[in-house]
Amino acid sequence: MPEALTGKIRQKNKNTDMKNECLLVAGGKENKIDLKFFHGFENVFVIACDKGYEYCVKQNVPIDFLCGDFDSCSLEIPEEKTIPFGVDVLPSHKDDTDLIYAVRYALKNGFRKISITCAGGGRADHFLSNVQAMVFAKTGGNGEYEIENPVKISLYDDENEIFIIQNESIELRKKENCSLSVLSFSDKSEGVTIRGTEYEVFDVTLSNRFPLGQSNEWRDEICNISVKNGILLIILSKL
Repeated sequence: MPEALTGKIRQKNKNTDMKNECLLVAGGKENKIDLKFFHGFENVFVIACDKGYEYCVKQNVPIDFLCGDFDSCSLEIPEEKTIPFGVDVLPSHKDDTDLIYAVRYALKNGFRKISITCAGGGRADHFLSNVQAMVFAKTGGNGEYEIENPVKISLYDDENEIFIIQNESIELRKKENCSLSVLSFSDKSEGVTIRGTEYEVFDVTLSNRFPLGQSNEWRDEICNISVKNGILLIILSKL
């Protein structure tokens, strides 16, 4: 990432103590943004990225911060004063994607619970880079940001929900008509245990070179997934 662009990421300059969760609205395939936020966005800091600005305007989602090179956005870029925490117009030639820039902003400003939406569908390369952006957030920007507590990161759309865990465990409540896949994102994930599913495993090693863990099913109302050393990609998909 060019040094000038890294240095441009600003600190929040207003009191957002009531907003301890961050939502990044990307510019991929549009989906229903409030799927996870049916209670509203009062306590959610919303960052719109490029075409995500269009989606937020269309769905009446309040925007706290706006960023991007706006190469895919058909709306006119709003004036800085109309967005509570401003607008960062980025150069089109840069190392970071618009989404990575938004992730950096979220991490720099202390958010440790981050959701991403409108980031699936369309181009496969964009989707895969968005998953990499999730891992970047999970690892605190690959160690660039001092992280005391683990970052909770997820990505969702109308059909899927994705979680990333690293050296930790997660509990997931059963979802009807939904498959559950657990894949290794790191070269290998050691000490993987999956309980409460049709196919259980205990203290095994998964590799990112073989899709063991694809299309599991819930057996109990809650399943527990843990990994001792590694990064797991957990995908819930509607059948």
